[in-house]
Amino acid sequence: MILNILFSIILMGGMNLNPDHLTQKLDFPEKNPFYQCLPLVDSTSFELLGSTLYANACCDVVADNAYMYVFERFPGYNGQIKVFDIHNPSNPCLYSATNIPNVPWTNYPYLGRNIAKESDYLLVSYEDFRTKNAHLATFDVSDPSLPIFLDSVYLGNADPWCMDTKNWIAYVCTYYYYQPSHSGIFSIDFSSPQSLIKRDTIPGIYYGLAIGEEYLYAYCYDSLKIVSIDSFGSMTFEGYYIFSQWRDISGIHTWRDSLIFVINFDYFNNLTMLSIIDVSNPTNAFLIAEDSLPFFDFYGSYGMTGNDSIIFYTQDTLLCIIDISNPMSPNFLSTFEMPYHLGSSKGMFLRENILFTANDIQGTQIIDVSNPSILQLLGRYRTNGLVHGVSLKYPFAYVAAGGLAVVNISNPSNPEILGIYGRQLLKEANDVSCNENHVFVGSNSGITIFNISNPQVPIYESHLPIKGIQRLLLHDSLLFASNPNLYIVDVAQPGNPQILYSCDSVYLSDFDIYNNLLCWVGMVDTISYLQILDVTNPSNPLPIGSVDIYQFPLAMATNDTFAYITNLTHSQVVNLSDISNPYIVSTFTLSDVHDIKIVSNKLFTIGNYNNGSRGVLSVFDLTNPIIPHRIASSITSGIVYNNKLTLHNNYIYLCNREAFVIYEFSETGISEGKQDEKWTPNISVSPNPFRNRISISLSCKKDNRLQISIYDVAGRKVKELFNRKPLSNKVSLGWDGTDEKGKTLPQGTYFLKINQEVNSQVIKIVRLN
Repeated sequence: MILNILFSIILMGGMNLNPDHLTQKLDFPEKNPFYQCLPLVDSTSFELLGSTLYANACCDVVADNAYMYVFERFPGYNGQIKVFDIHNPSNPCLYSATNIPNVPWTNYPYLGRNIAKESDYLLVSYEDFRTKNAHLATFDVSDPSLPIFLDSVYLGNADPWCMDTKNWIAYVCTYYYYQPSHSGIFSIDFSSPQSLIKRDTIPGIYYGLAIGEEYLYAYCYDSLKIVSIDSFGSMTFEGYYIFSQWRDISGIHTWRDSLIFVINFDYFNNLTMLSIIDVSNPTNAFLIAEDSLPFFDFYGSYGMTGNDSIIFYTQDTLLCIIDISNPMSPNFLSTFEMPYHLGSSKGMFLRENILFTANDIQGTQIIDVSNPSILQLLGRYRTNGLVHGVSLKYPFAYVAAGGLAVVNISNPSNPEILGIYGRQLLKEANDVSCNENHVFVGSNSGITIFNISNPQVPIYESHLPIKGIQRLLLHDSLLFASNPNLYIVDVAQPGNPQILYSCDSVYLSDFDIYNNLLCWVGMVDTISYLQILDVTNPSNPLPIGSVDIYQFPLAMATNDTFAYITNLTHSQVVNLSDISNPYIVSTFTLSDVHDIKIVSNKLFTIGNYNNGSRGVLSVFDLTNPIIPHRIASSITSGIVYNNKLTLHNNYIYLCNREAFVIYEFSETGISEGKQDEKWTPNISVSPNPFRNRISISLSCKKDNRLQISIYDVAGRKVKELFNRKPLSNKVSLGWDGTDEKGKTLPQGTYFLKINQEVNSQVIKIVRLN
C-alpha cells in the first residue's frame, strides 16, 4: 500500500521517490529458485534467409578526376571500400564495393578508419575490433571495378586514428588511452605496395597529424609535436608547442612549413580559437596571433583541410571557410549549411576546386568550392542509417534505419527495399510501431506519423516534437512512448496527436500490455522496478502494483500470468496473477538481452555476445513458465545494443543495428533423416565417415535453384557447397572438411542439407581425424 501511494505521488509529478521509504527490498537469486540456462542444443535451428538495409558510416574519402573512394566502417564492423564513378559529380554512381581485407563481412569485424591514394594504389588503416590491433593495407585500384588486396602490416595494439601520406610514405598515428605505451606514430614505406615496410616509430599519444614540406605536426589535447621527415620515412623529434591550460586541439593546417593554423577550443573562456604559430624554427615555435571563431554550439571542429589560400573546417551541420591568402590576417568568410549532421568523421579531401566530405552515417558530400564565398553542393552519396526497430504490416516491414524504410518481405530470402522516407527528420530513428492505416516512428526528433493506406508509399501526416524517443508501444488508440520518461499519446486522430500524460520521474527501459494494463520496467532514482498501471483513464494512470527487480532492466514481455524481465546480469520471472502484489518466482542466467518477444509459448531473445561484438539469438520453451528452457541459440552478425526483433509465423525479423536480417526458426531443425515425403533425390555420399574428402552425388531438377550446405550439430551453416540452378539433372561435388574461410573443421558429426523448391533432405555425415 505504501509503495503504491509513493508511485502515485511520482506519477502525479509531485516528488521524486525516496528509496529509503520502500517496504520491499531487492530479491537476490539465492532467495528465489535460480536456474542455469542450458547451453546451445541442436533440437532446433535458425537459418539466415536474407538481409538488407546495411548501415554505413563513412569515415574517410579520397578522389581523383574520375572516381571517389569512400571508406566505411560498416557493415558488420567491417571496413569497406566503395568506389563511385564521379564523371557526373551530381550523381555519383556506385562502381564497386570491397571488404577489408577482402573477406566476408560476417566473419571478420574490421573497423575502418582512414583512406589515401597514390597513383593506382589505395592505402587504408583499420582496427581489428576483436583484438584492438591496428593495421595498414594496400589495394591495387588500376581497375576501380575490382580493387585487389595486396599487403597489410601490423601497427600494434591501438586504434589508427589518423593517416596521411607523402612521397610514398604513409604516416599513421595510433592511439590507446588505457595503455599509452602502445600509442605512437608509424612511418610505412609503400613504394612497393605488395611489400609494406615499417621504417620508423615515435612513441606517444596522438590523435591527429598534418604533414608539411619537411615536417610532420602531431597533436594531442593542448600540445603539438614537430617532427622532421625525409624521403626514407625517418622521423626526428625537433620541438613542440604547448598551449596554456584548458585548450584542446581539434585540427591543424600547415602553411609552407613556416606557419601552422590550429583550431582549438578554449574551455576557460568557452571559445573556439584559431591560433597562428610560427614554426619556421621548429625548436622554438611560438604563437604569433589568435582570435576567436564564430561559435556554433560545438567545441572545436570535426575535420580540417585546405591549401595555401583557404581553410575548410566543419562544425556540426556547418562547413566553415577561412581565407588565409594573407596568412598573417586570416578572414572568416562564411558558413555552408550541409544537408545533414556531419557526424564524428574527420574525413575531408580537397581536389582542385572540389571538396569531398565523409559525414559518418550521413554519407559523403561533393561540393564545388571554386567560389569560397558561395559554395555549391554538386552531389552526395546517401548511406543507410543504423537499423534500430521494425514493425510489420505483412508483406511489408517498416524499419527505423536513418529514416522510415519500407521493405517488401514476401520473399524472405530476398527482402526488397521499396524506399526510405523522412531521412532529414528521422535520421536518428529508434523504433517503429504500426496498425492497419498508420505507422509511428520514434526518433531523437520526436514521434512522426505516416499514413500507410498505400502500404508501399508512406505519406507524412504529423509530428510530435518529443526529443529522444527510444521505445514505442501501440495499444488501440493509445501510443506509449519513452525517452526514457513515460509519455501517453492519444493517436485516435493521427493528424493531430495529443499528449495525455507525461512523467519525468521514471527512467523506462521497456513496457508491455497485460490484460489492458500497462506494465513497465525501469528505474526511479537508483531502484529498479516492474510497475503495473491502470490506463483506463490515460490522462491519469493509476498504479496498481509493483515489485523490486534487478538493477538496470533492459527488456520485458508478458505471457499468461507471468512477466519475463532481462537485465545486464540475470533475467527474472514475475508472477502477475495478483496484479496488486506481483512477485518474483525465479531467476535465470540470461544476461545483456535487449529485446524479447513471446509467441506460441516460446520466448525469443536477442542479446549481446562477447561484449557486444556479435549477437546471440535464443529461443526458450515456456511449457514450465517458471523455468524457461533454452531450446536453441545462434551467434548472429552485427551488434545489438538497444535493438529489436519481431516475429511473423516462423520468421524472425531482426534489427541488429547494422542490417535488417531475416531468420527462419524451425523446431525440427537440422536432424538426420529430415525429408519431404514427395521428394526422393537419390543421394549418395561416400565415404561416410570420411577423413580428407567426402563425395556427394544426387539427382535433381535442372530448372530450379538447388542449395547444398553443411551444418554443424548446433544447426549453424558452416559451408555452402552449391547455390544455383544446376546444368543437368545430376550434380556431383565434394567437401574437404573446411568452413567458408578455408579453416579445417574438427572431427565430429555434421549434416548435409539439400534444398530445392520447397523440398529438403538432411543426411548425417561424420568427419574423422
